[in-house]
Amino acid sequence: MIVPDGSRRWAKKHGVSLLDAYDAVARKTADFCAHLNARGGIDELLVCVASVNNYGRSEEQVKDFNLGYSRVAQYSKIPLSITVAGNFDAMGVYADHWRELVRNNREGFPLRLLVAWSMDDEVSRIAHQARDQEGPLTIKDVAALSDIPDEVDVWIKTGGNRRVSAMHPLFSPYMELVFLDDFFQDLTLEDLDDSISNATNRRKLFGM
Repeated sequence: MIVPDGSRRWAKKHGVSLLDAYDAVARKTADFCAHLNARGGIDELLVCVASVNNYGRSEEQVKDFNLGYSRVAQYSKIPLSITVAGNFDAMGVYADHWRELVRNNREGFPLRLLVAWSMDDEVSRIAHQARDQEGPLTIKDVAALSDIPDEVDVWIKTGGNRRVSAMHPLFSPYMELVFLDDFFQDLTLEDLDDSISNATNRRKLFGM
């Protein structure tokens, strides 16, 4: 799972528009999908596109990250099976835009885009959906309603900020955290491989 933080700072550093910055994220994501597909051993790549709070930004900024990020299929050199997870109500006029991306990309390397997503909002939506369920709510019930039902092994955040914020998957208490100073747009395939290898080679003690 990758959290590509810092696109506004990257745009300012390079003197380009925000749309160009998000477009660069889409291009890099497409490159990573092709690389991971050839590399093997990765069941799915998750990328955080935007939190629910990001949809509170200016109309132009919201338009830029919705249009820029969603170009990933256009730039991909391999077929993609895209899932979009998050709060579709919060996406507003862009909800159908993301649904169309999913409809047009159903077979290939699995890419899950987290749009209008954050852990606290997901918990709220799960509670709302399960409010009328009879009997106790089990972990299996919650997982069935979750945007990320499977455990994430490696969580990578770019851009220099060393905090998880609300970007923590519910069912991944033992995921390995990797914080990178480089911006996502500047990462190389070697950077990605090194991050995955270093994280997966860490020794897990599980409280022992």
